[in-house]
Amino acid sequence: MLAKMYSARAMHERAALKIREALTIDPSNGDLLRDYLDILEAGRMWPQLLAETDRVFSVDKNMAEKGWWVHVKRAVALSNVDRKQEAMAAFIKAMDIVQADKTADQDVLIAIIDKIRMTLDNERAIARATMLANGKTPEAALWKVVLAYLYLQGGDNETAEKKIEEARSQSAVMEEKNLITCLSVAGNIYMASGHFDKARSAYEDLLVKRPDDLGALNNLACVFAEHSATPDMTKALEYSQRAVAVMNQRNSQDASVLDTVGWMNVLAGGPKLDAGIDFLVNSIKVNEIAEAQYHLGEAYLKKNLPEPAKRSLSRAGELIQERIDKKQVIDENLKKRIEEASARADKALLDLRAAAP
Repeated sequence: MLAKMYSARAMHERAALKIREALTIDPSNGDLLRDYLDILEAGRMWPQLLAETDRVFSVDKNMAEKGWWVHVKRAVALSNVDRKQEAMAAFIKAMDIVQADKTADQDVLIAIIDKIRMTLDNERAIARATMLANGKTPEAALWKVVLAYLYLQGGDNETAEKKIEEARSQSAVMEEKNLITCLSVAGNIYMASGHFDKARSAYEDLLVKRPDDLGALNNLACVFAEHSATPDMTKALEYSQRAVAVMNQRNSQDASVLDTVGWMNVLAGGPKLDAGIDFLVNSIKVNEIAEAQYHLGEAYLKKNLPEPAKRSLSRAGELIQERIDKKQVIDENLKKRIEEASARADKALLDLRAAAP
């Protein structure tokens, strides 16, 4: 417990020392070993993580043959010491172990693929997922969903949509949980592609199967408010409030949900405007995202408060730039809206100063 507390506070060396003390007391405890390797990864202690995984394999043959998660940790360490080819080999070894286990869940393979994407690059993840999607197994349809997700993460929305359509054409052979995943990914891809009618249909189908899906509730609110031929704020507020209710039932705080319900209230205007600002401020407190800062800036402009509006919009622009610097895919439409709103805030500030005595 001390080790986990130190790690949560970014005191990684102390955390590593404490977890090693625990392992000394109980060296065969697999949970402690997992915690130890997690702490080394969180602390970016790559040489030590590599050394420890090598040590585990040298003293435990069974772990070397079946411990897929240790191979994943070793792959992450190898990637971060610039041994990319060996890292990919370690990832493949982990996947081979999982595939050989007939009782293993496909979700484990998907998690490994996503780790490849985050640790190495999207191209390697796509190459591996393509092999599985082209297979003759019943899980091939699920791997088309994974491929669609990877293309979406890489910013190739056109190919992502093509792959998700292929997957949906095979929905009859999917397990229920995989079909739910397929509908969720499909909705996100259609949103990113600007095909909002398709997104609405996918999310509504998803809610039939999983009524408390936060992503579907959240995005449907946006579709009804901003992406319909005739905006329906009643429906938008209904879906956003349902999302808040689910979030509260789970006793959690989700910045995106708070951002959406805040923005729906801002768009509704009138007496709901101040409530919208409160939701947006809370969203930023939970986890600062560019969308919430942009929406807060627009809300302040509605209240004719250009100075706080400019601060929020400037911060939104900084957060977008941080995503660009990290080579993350950004929403170009959001970037454009932030720039346009900033220009309006600048003009409002000039008008305010010109009117001052």
